[in-house]
Amino acid sequence: MAWSVFSGLKNSPSASAGNANPSKRLTSPAGPEILPQFRSESHFQRLGHLSGDDSVPNTPARKKQIRQDDHRRARNRWRKRTIKDRTKDFLDAITDRNVDAAETAFRAVQKELDRVSTTSTIHKNHAARRKSRLSRRLKDLKVSLAS
Repeated sequence: MAWSVFSGLKNSPSASAGNANPSKRLTSPAGPEILPQFRSESHFQRLGHLSGDDSVPNTPARKKQIRQDDHRRARNRWRKRTIKDRTKDFLDAITDRNVDAAETAFRAVQKELDRVSTTSTIHKNHAARRKSRLSRRLKDLKVSLAS
């Protein structure tokens, strides 16, 4: 049974046969795309291969870079999630027309946006624009309740 493998592997039947168009995946004549001893595509996506390239990183530096990217991505997603949660609390208070809760929630959102904008997760102008829009909604609530 002949298996087609990565062209870089030696001692493989297809590599010695002079296969002109080597397959990037390990396939058998019977048809299974990936053998069980190799990792699934979800593993490659988890490693940072989101572009569809299913090759394994072959240098220690690239493996480390993928680990660092995963940590940074998780940290940035956490930061953005906290901003969304705080904003949702603020918008719920605005919907309930509760000025005290809205002011407290606005301070929390403002604090979180200022903290995250000092990192590279979001730009400071993006944070300023969001704070401005939220403060305008708080001001509109106060004006509507005063009249």
